[in-house]
Amino acid sequence: MVKKFTASILLLTLIVIFIYNFSEQKNNIEESNGHGATSDSLAAGTEAPTVSLQSLEGNKEITLSDYKGKKVLLNFWATWCGPCKEEMPAMEKLKKAYGNEVEILAVNATATELEGVEKVQEFKEQANVSFTILLDKDSTIIEKYRVLNIPTSYFIGSDGKIKKTVTGPMTYEFMEQTINSMN
Repeated sequence: MVKKFTASILLLTLIVIFIYNFSEQKNNIEESNGHGATSDSLAAGTEAPTVSLQSLEGNKEITLSDYKGKKVLLNFWATWCGPCKEEMPAMEKLKKAYGNEVEILAVNATATELEGVEKVQEFKEQANVSFTILLDKDSTIIEKYRVLNIPTSYFIGSDGKIKKTVTGPMTYEFMEQTINSMN
């Protein structure tokens, strides 16, 4: 009973923080024509921090360095995040349009998922996404990337350097334009 109460308070706190941060971002998103707001969490041009996480399927560990030489969209999200769900179809469309040219790694904020990995799996099946979902069970990668709001996305060039950071949901057109402007 105490655990459920504590978990409920934690979730409520996270939701309030998210709503506050999302409302603060809304003005920035509107100013950028609905394409997400750029953020200075990690500066463009810096080497992307190492990512090494289990895939949702649990059968392999994925490391960001495995994709050096490819463009990567590193997205931080959660199943309870409405704006995250909004951009998932656009991310799937991008994956289908660019195939192996662009790798999409969707890092789930698993520590905030009250229903655990099962909810993430259920979401993946319902949303019918084919890109890779990684589980950040202890928020290590979220902290390393200084993610304060979700969704937050990092566009990483084939050289392994951060090209752009975006907070808030993105449109397909914005993702495509950003990918095409990268090396």
